[in-house]
Amino acid sequence: MMHADKYVAPRLALVGDACHRVHPLAGQGVNLGFGDAECLVRTIVNAVSLGADIGSSEHLVEYETERQRHVVATTAGIDGLYRLYSNNWTPVVLARSLGLMTVNALTPLKRLFMQHAQT
Repeated sequence: MMHADKYVAPRLALVGDACHRVHPLAGQGVNLGFGDAECLVRTIVNAVSLGADIGSSEHLVEYETERQRHVVATTAGIDGLYRLYSNNWTPVVLARSLGLMTVNALTPLKRLFMQHAQT
């Protein structure tokens, strides 16, 4: 897994795999890229509506901040899943099975995870 320290510079914004790569285990790479594109468009539209320079760091840093918060959390979750499923020690296998059954049974929690994964 890779994560860029900076997503933006004056007149430049990285999106998708250019700023983050995740293990394909959870299939979230494309969702993160789509979320980047949506957020960058929203940031640019906001700058245009204010009559501002769309390439200024002042506005692009809003994109960077929003996406880094989401990407770092998602990346940590995927890394945790990878480590969890790479371990065949019986107590870990039992704990992950119990955890999955619990999340599946608690619909609000399951929806929360699904919502996060879609952005």
